[in-house]
Amino acid sequence: MTFPFYYTGEIIFYKPENFENTDFQKHFESGNLKIKTLLNFPASVTFIINDENVSIQVLYKISMFEQNIILLFSFLMATFFYLFDANALSIISIFIGVFYYIGNLSKVSKSIKNLVYSYIGGNLSVEESTLWNLQQKWMKDKNLCPACGEPKNPYSNKCINCGIYLSKKTVKLESENSTTVKDIVIDYKIKK
Repeated sequence: MTFPFYYTGEIIFYKPENFENTDFQKHFESGNLKIKTLLNFPASVTFIINDENVSIQVLYKISMFEQNIILLFSFLMATFFYLFDANALSIISIFIGVFYYIGNLSKVSKSIKNLVYSYIGGNLSVEESTLWNLQQKWMKDKNLCPACGEPKNPYSNKCINCGIYLSKKTVKLESENSTTVKDIVIDYKIKK
């Protein structure tokens, strides 16, 4: 089940040089995180951490149960006010429920991002200069992918790791055996 029962998001950041993935996973999978909603309910969040070559992807899933209950309650109050001809209170009740729903989702997502970035000791631009230096090194080496640093496959025009398009040129296999004939030239002539 996904939205409206769960809200999923992702955070991707470059790995710092002294980054320990196991400690990071233990910290965020422990369930001891203190993430509060606007009404100070604890938020139920599930984390999935994917370690890629130069970056970390953190997928998080927020349970929307409490937000859905409050939104439902605000719609019930709006219906109650509407039945007693208090249309202004009915509209205000709906707006309060919707604004709480959106504001709470925004607050919890921002809290999760702040927790992740505070754990790695940085902000949104973590280790950009280090990655830039690595990419400069990768671009100079013709045997590495310039985007992720993976060794190139000489028989493919795409990177094995990140899928970036590298070039049209592929290496042709040349085998040396007695059945191959070298230096064959084929001329094509157009018939009129």
